[in-house]
Amino acid sequence: MAHYFVVKITSTGAPLFSSEYRRFDDDSKSFGTVEEARAYIKERYANVKKDKMYRDGPDGKAIEIGWVYHFRNKDYSHNGESWNQQDWVEIREVTESTVEV
Repeated sequence: MAHYFVVKITSTGAPLFSSEYRRFDDDSKSFGTVEEARAYIKERYANVKKDKMYRDGPDGKAIEIGWVYHFRNKDYSHNGESWNQQDWVEIREVTESTVEV
């Protein structure tokens, strides 16, 4: 049985001065420990503004499950134009086992 942690990143973007964000990428990376996963996030988003991310729990109360990182991005694939980006980041614990078929 395999046990590991996955950092799941959902990237969204919006034109400057717009609040209409659209998802454009999903990424994930696996780690052996939750500490390694947290270190990866800390290094990747070192000086980026962040807010807490929540999901409703079974009782309907909000549970903190990750962070939303906000920053301005720019690259050559967009003709050098900037956009606002939000990365929705969470750590998931995964336990896998083989199923007999």
